[in-house]
Amino acid sequence: MEEGKNVGEVINRLRRNNNMTQQELADKLNVKHQTIQKYEKGIIINIPIPTLKQIATIFNVSLYELLDPDTTFDFSSKKCKRIFRRYSFLL
Repeated sequence: MEEGKNVGEVINRLRRNNNMTQQELADKLNVKHQTIQKYEKGIIINIPIPTLKQIATIFNVSLYELLDPDTTFDFSSKKCKRIFRRYSFLL
């Protein structure tokens, strides 16, 4: 993930790149658009894993790319281990 970026900012970028409104994404996830706003602003950081999986599917990215778009799939890398530790509370 770009330095200082959180998953909400990645969701925002993916949503905008796909010309989707917060309401459209909210409808696909069966949540209120305010929830999407809170995800994107980093107010809600404990996004449930099933929701993250849905978002990844909607935008055709892997869960790893959603959590950290710069991650390579070298699962032994320090960066990858750091990401897993950072998001392990979601599991």
